[in-house]
Amino acid sequence: MESQNPIDVVVISGITGTKLQEIAQGMLREAEHRYRLINVEKILEKELGVALIDILDTMVRSPSIYKATLSRAIDKVLNDVLRSEGNAIVTMHLSYLRRKHTMLNPTLLKLLSTPSIRIKAIVLIVEDYYHALNRIVDRIVSRSLYIEDTLDPLLYLNWRAYDFGVAMSLLYQGLRVLLFGAKHRIETYRRLARYVLDSEDMKLVYFAHHIRMLRRKSANERIPLSDVEEVKEIEEFKTMLIERCPRLILFEPTTVDELILDKDNELSVQITRENRWPHNYETMHRDYGYPIDMRSSRFSHIYDTDLLEERYYLKNLTETIKTQIVTRDLFYVNQSDAVLAYRPTMHGQLSHGMTIEFTVASAQAKPVFVYVEQDNEYVRLREMFTEFMFRRIKDREQLLRSLMCIE
Repeated sequence: MESQNPIDVVVISGITGTKLQEIAQGMLREAEHRYRLINVEKILEKELGVALIDILDTMVRSPSIYKATLSRAIDKVLNDVLRSEGNAIVTMHLSYLRRKHTMLNPTLLKLLSTPSIRIKAIVLIVEDYYHALNRIVDRIVSRSLYIEDTLDPLLYLNWRAYDFGVAMSLLYQGLRVLLFGAKHRIETYRRLARYVLDSEDMKLVYFAHHIRMLRRKSANERIPLSDVEEVKEIEEFKTMLIERCPRLILFEPTTVDELILDKDNELSVQITRENRWPHNYETMHRDYGYPIDMRSSRFSHIYDTDLLEERYYLKNLTETIKTQIVTRDLFYVNQSDAVLAYRPTMHGQLSHGMTIEFTVASAQAKPVFVYVEQDNEYVRLREMFTEFMFRRIKDREQLLRSLMCIE
């Protein structure tokens, strides 16, 4: 397994339900350099002759007995990577979940400890829990599978939290880790591919804006979220930026939208096109169907749907979603070159989330561009923050110049 020149590896990762292979294939089509696509889980299944779920069962129950067998299968993965002509895209989970046990993927450890392999980047894909679980059920039903395990929404989010922890640990080890919401525009995927696969120069910007306030407006006026004027304004602004700035990767917080509240301000487990933040643009995946009712009997294949009738469970689910929003948004801030806040004092209100993002970006000496056209909104902003923390942008052309989209 010797290789004279280091193999550059880009890892596309995420937990079950993110359709990693489809994402990797889409990114591969954008690469100018030649990459070999390697699916770790498929190789393990082929080498061991059993489904991944059975592999995980044995890993949990008989790790000492299974160690040598699994090691040989992982060596096969390693051989495939080392046979690549200089570059490889590897799709794999950073961690596994089986019978409520979360395990670090041993293949990841092997890749990291092999001197002739250089991890160029790890892209961690995050999908809305409801669409991910919906895909898992679709797979079970279409293949007539029987799964002797549970994967309810809270357990799914806890697994994802473990994955975040792994990603952060890798970050502290000096690896480049990029978080990416699955519902980003396909054009942003293309730019991300050119950035991580071909090292093309891009400017990474996190786009912060109001969400919860506009969701409340939607509920109070009983109109779809997509019909709220400020929502349409924000989405149009994002589209303009992406179209005018060909070397911009715009990280959008609404590419994962899970804190969907009902009229009583409690977590809604019935997700519709009307109550989710709109994504009326082309995405990598095309199976985002609505509505999805997490209490539907179809989900009984993977969990007891009565759980979603329990207030204590819903409270825990809500708090977990809130915690992960903060973690995810700060991850975006950390991986970005700059933060762009769109009308942070809209209607005289500043969200708690944007306050944290401002503070973190400023502490890292990253530019914070604040797009505020109206002077009254700017005065309100000055009351909350010292001016050295941000730079005011008054119009679109000034913003485009600041982002170096135009001369």
